[in-house]
Amino acid sequence: MEGKLSNGRSSLESNGAQCLLWACEWEIHLDPSWSQRKQSQTHIILTWHIATCYCEMLTLSQEYMIPFSIATKLSKYCAYLVVSAPKLLPGHHYDTTRKFDAAAVEAVTYLQRAESKYEAMKSSPIPDKTEKIFESGVKLGKQLEDMEEGARWQVMADFWAEIMLYLAPSDNVEEHIEQLANGGEFITHLWALLSHAGILERDQEYQGGVV
Repeated sequence: MEGKLSNGRSSLESNGAQCLLWACEWEIHLDPSWSQRKQSQTHIILTWHIATCYCEMLTLSQEYMIPFSIATKLSKYCAYLVVSAPKLLPGHHYDTTRKFDAAAVEAVTYLQRAESKYEAMKSSPIPDKTEKIFESGVKLGKQLEDMEEGARWQVMADFWAEIMLYLAPSDNVEEHIEQLANGGEFITHLWALLSHAGILERDQEYQGGVV
């Protein structure tokens, strides 16, 4: 909005998907021990990644292959950053790793005996106020499933494109320089482009909020 980066909220509003804004709130699961200076987006990334994986298991019409491809590839790339390059993401990398480990345990608990991951997630009772990342992802996936197929994948493609830009600004210059020396991550190239354009910080307006 107004030339400022947002963590997916702008894309949801432009697509008329305000009902999904809860999944972009900064602390869906508030942990007061976390740094307030560099607010982690890990829970948002993982919530949307789980929801994208859920929707990926639905029947796909070929006419929506382009937004499907954008959404699923960016989703998997962001999940890869959480696991393999957490220092390139907002917040302390320890918090990022801790959140991923917790979500992985939750997923195993839900799915370890399931013959069909989709059926297990579809049939799981999810409370209105979710307290776990996996539950939040399933809740979001079910909301997306209720949308018309074309709108669903457009919403996800636009969300992931926007949040990629939102994640890119960073003051961890040394880590990005090291990445560039080794060929560079996609997010590092985005960081370099945004830095060149004078965009050094993400919009603080969308880092707060309650569910």
